[in-house]
Amino acid sequence: MNARDFYPAFVRTARESTLVTKEMLPSFPEAWGTATFLDLYRNNEPAYTELVNKYIVHKIIEDAGMTAQHEYFRIDTVGWITRYQEMAEEAHKLDLSAHLWDLEIAVEHENSKQDWTDEVIKLIHVKCPLKVVISYSHCDERDTTEWKKLKFIARWMQEVKAFAKGSDEEYLLIFGNCFNSKTRLTTILSIIVDICTTARHGASIGYRQQKRIQTQRGMILRQNHLVPYYIL
Repeated sequence: MNARDFYPAFVRTARESTLVTKEMLPSFPEAWGTATFLDLYRNNEPAYTELVNKYIVHKIIEDAGMTAQHEYFRIDTVGWITRYQEMAEEAHKLDLSAHLWDLEIAVEHENSKQDWTDEVIKLIHVKCPLKVVISYSHCDERDTTEWKKLKFIARWMQEVKAFAKGSDEEYLLIFGNCFNSKTRLTTILSIIVDICTTARHGASIGYRQQKRIQTQRGMILRQNHLVPYYIL
């Protein structure tokens, strides 16, 4: 879908004379069969916002054969630098608010040992110098299964169309140890503060503690046996 496809679909789906139905706006029963899209726009801003975001836009996306999802790109934590002062005077003359900033870091924390890969794929679509995923892995898989998982995700990251090959973007994976119900093994390194502190320290002194470096289709995988962090 491109802009020429989306615009006429939006105009067609958002006709102001359309009556609201239960399917379109299940959260606002008072509007079913009585209010038009234009009525909502004039008199009920929350309902109109939900109509646009969760019905009109979803329908356009789904009719084009894609999966629609609301607010998927809510990121746990981001770090940014404001630069609005550079445009403030010009924006004021145009009666606009001044918004200018650079995203420097995006961080996702995932408790699930299986689902951290979704966070990695999500952050590929976010443009910033550093993407960090904090998750957990069985403590007795540090030198076996975990290494296979890293090579697996490094390979599939490059199949995502948005992946910026050859760019300066960094992906940092920090794994805390978690209990393995099958082997009954765990370790004391399981507090997120300790993990973050260790990772920052490891990065700040370079990579002198690394024991193994492998290349996976042009990406360097660095595994550190002493602190649980990886840079893809």
